[in-house]
Amino acid sequence: NLDNWMYLTYDPVRFRYTNGTMKIDTMASGTSGQWGVTHDNYGRLYFTSAGGENPVRGVQINPAYGRLDFPDQINASFQEVWPIIATPDVQGGEKRLRTDLTLNHFTACAGQSIYRGDKLPQDLVGDYLICEPVGRLIRRAKVINVKGKTLFENAYNKEEFIASTDMNFRPVNSATGPDGNLY
Repeated sequence: NLDNWMYLTYDPVRFRYTNGTMKIDTMASGTSGQWGVTHDNYGRLYFTSAGGENPVRGVQINPAYGRLDFPDQINASFQEVWPIIATPDVQGGEKRLRTDLTLNHFTACAGQSIYRGDKLPQDLVGDYLICEPVGRLIRRAKVINVKGKTLFENAYNKEEFIASTDMNFRPVNSATGPDGNLY
């Protein structure tokens, strides 16, 4: 990260390599980000919790200072996903499916990133991208600062940034490459 610490996705420790020695620092709280962590240009960390079906958590303050999440940092509709193909292999049973058999909620959010490149349209810069392999999609979320509080909303109305009809499409990671493209 920008603070030269390496953060884990789950345990309340961080690491820094300095003068040939690995330093370990215990933090106030664990991050509980089961399947990913990323950061933005300001060093703000973004975690997800696939098992908790939470596409964004731990973003309001650095975990070294404790944990802070607000109930309204995402609205209820943000949890809804919009695949373009039926989801026959969902865990959680029928409660996770709409009547058209598409996934209705994040279940395996992972591999998130903040787009920081220059090869896609400028309005994507700073957006939060979340992979959802069960739904075969990638969510693009707008990151909004309201009086110091970070909020998230889907960039599209009842649609996703990338959605596939290919049953083998299972995005699990995203990253901005050194060439400015999204991978």
